[in-house]
Amino acid sequence: MEISISPEFQQFIEGQLALGAYATPSEVVGDALRLLQLHDREREMLVSDLRQKVAVGLEQIDRGETVAAHDVFEELRRRNAQHQAQSR
Repeated sequence: MEISISPEFQQFIEGQLALGAYATPSEVVGDALRLLQLHDREREMLVSDLRQKVAVGLEQIDRGETVAAHDVFEELRRRNAQHQAQSR
């Protein structure tokens, strides 16, 4: 497989080699790909968690377990004022 790399990434790879952090360009690219895999897995876990929370919220709505927006904002204002007072 052949890939093209932008001059910016070429310079980055050369910099990593010059620092002695890696022995070959393939090691730099391999490490970058492992980090990309990790990032993708973490993102998928976050999306899965969010979907689960949305499902729970929708079930709560279906059961009528809601709070009026006015009450939510009043509580947020109260907490913000309390936080501001503690910060002084």
